[in-house]
Amino acid sequence: MALCCYEGSAPDEGPSAEANAILVTAGHSAKGRFIVKALFEAKKGFQVKALVDDPFSEQSQVIADMGAMVVKGSISTLERIWLATKGCGTAICCLDPMDIVTDDAKATHERVLNFAEHCHEKKIRNFVLCGDYAELQKLDVDPAAELLKLGFKSVHVVAQPLFCFEDFTERLGGMFVGLSKNSCRMELDVDPKSELPMACAEDAGKIVANCALHPSRLTENPIRVNATARTLEGYAKDLSEA
Repeated sequence: MALCCYEGSAPDEGPSAEANAILVTAGHSAKGRFIVKALFEAKKGFQVKALVDDPFSEQSQVIADMGAMVVKGSISTLERIWLATKGCGTAICCLDPMDIVTDDAKATHERVLNFAEHCHEKKIRNFVLCGDYAELQKLDVDPAAELLKLGFKSVHVVAQPLFCFEDFTERLGGMFVGLSKNSCRMELDVDPKSELPMACAEDAGKIVANCALHPSRLTENPIRVNATARTLEGYAKDLSEA
């Protein structure tokens, strides 16, 4: 995982008193939940709002119990997230792997830019992008530079693999097909011998939260957090022995 930070105009020490909420997209995902958790653990007193696919799901209830305001919506439903963006000084665009896995890099980039433009129109000053930045870098343009053109005071890009360990155990676990009371089969349309890099959602959440809470703290070099690459056969074996 890498952290790339970019700053536009004057530095800022965090969301202002007038806009003291932080918005997190894909709050129902493992990455989103750990970002919300890290924001509350920092105890800075900011309100946290989270966009989720289902406000009544078990995952959404977890962050609601932490104190987050959960709102149904995503970066693709801009017309329905005005309540979520209202009063926010910082937006964390956490890309849900299950939403973008079928996208190409260009489509994902356009959705991020549309969401970012919407955030800027709502007077959000700081923007954090958290996702598979390696895919976005395949474009002819620099996504971070494009975000800065919108006029944010600060733009941070946290790059990590598409999936995290928690995604594999929680999301892909839903693909298990029961065979009997004591056995099951996982069905995935992928090469079992191909390597799949993963990172820890909790580690990523702390980095992303720090970007949101301290947007003026920049670094010249990317911060690297180790990611593990193993074959799907290896992960499946780990799950079966867990």
